[in-house]
Amino acid sequence: MPSSENLLQRKKNKLQRIREILCCPICGSDHIANLDTILQCRNCQEKFSISQSTYKFLSQRLIDYGKIKPTANISAHNYDSIALNFIDKYKEGLILDNGCGLRNVYYDNVVNFEIVDYPTTDVLGIGEKLPFKSDAFDAVFSLNVLEHVKNPFECAEEILRVVKPGGILYVVVPFLQPFHGYPDHYYNMTSTGLKNLFSEKVQVIKCSVPFSGLPVWCLSWFLNSYIHGLPDSVADKFKLKRVSELLNVPMESLEQDFVTQLSAEVNEELACTNSLIAKKVENHFQFRGVNSEPQQYKVQEYQTELERLQLQLLLAQGKIAAMESSKFWKLRKVWFRFKQSVGFSTDADIINDKDTL
Repeated sequence: MPSSENLLQRKKNKLQRIREILCCPICGSDHIANLDTILQCRNCQEKFSISQSTYKFLSQRLIDYGKIKPTANISAHNYDSIALNFIDKYKEGLILDNGCGLRNVYYDNVVNFEIVDYPTTDVLGIGEKLPFKSDAFDAVFSLNVLEHVKNPFECAEEILRVVKPGGILYVVVPFLQPFHGYPDHYYNMTSTGLKNLFSEKVQVIKCSVPFSGLPVWCLSWFLNSYIHGLPDSVADKFKLKRVSELLNVPMESLEQDFVTQLSAEVNEELACTNSLIAKKVENHFQFRGVNSEPQQYKVQEYQTELERLQLQLLLAQGKIAAMESSKFWKLRKVWFRFKQSVGFSTDADIINDKDTL
């Protein structure tokens, strides 16, 4: 990282260089006036701020549109060899690093675009509404970003819009990577899903698994998070398990402590699937309007809560049914009956046995 004084001067030079490719992210107009510390679109009159080192196209309107959340997370990664080769290839041109994070090396031909004002950020904004003219960049990077945006298809359209005809896209997205928020995590993608994101508007040169995305990274992340989500005593036992033990049918492990005592946070992070049960609410103004009776609104609330509890009961019954069909449960029933037949059963065993029938 260059000294702060040197970095500031290089950022100033870059802002001057890219001034001519800026456009309004709201209406798309390139008629933008400099008013001291303010940029104002002459077409829609939207205003944006500017500092010595950063164009700030992140008005409240765009924050709301992109559902941007404040975050203290810091995303900082080095470029891989593929990105470095493109940076060198287009050293006389311009590359957009769309969702760059905090960069350890500052390049004069790379425009660092972010929702967070890191020291290396050149332009603040959202990926769904890029503040750049069409066909402005020789290449666009989107490295582990599209899983964090509300609308990846809209972001993909914007990437395609700002790259020059014949320009290069370098895009990386996770597939089996666990949940992680910077500040949120919406979508993972298969290789075919990634290609589908850009439709037939690109010629795919190569779609593959990069070195930084090999399955061993996922395996290590998964196991480390799993262990950290267990109480220490359970984690110590779990570390001693053989891989072959974990290859058993998961249904047979549902009652083991390394499953039942995993924290809720890690269950969300490493979930095999996520489910959503929802109900479309009545029109907001039908039961909250001026002419509505308070009692009617309360009845609606009680009905919604009752239905939510009924759904929870159904889910619990489904889980119990799944457990009762497992080998462990069936062996448990046989064991209780054997103890009764030889006269070793207790009152508690008889009750448990009746509960399983």
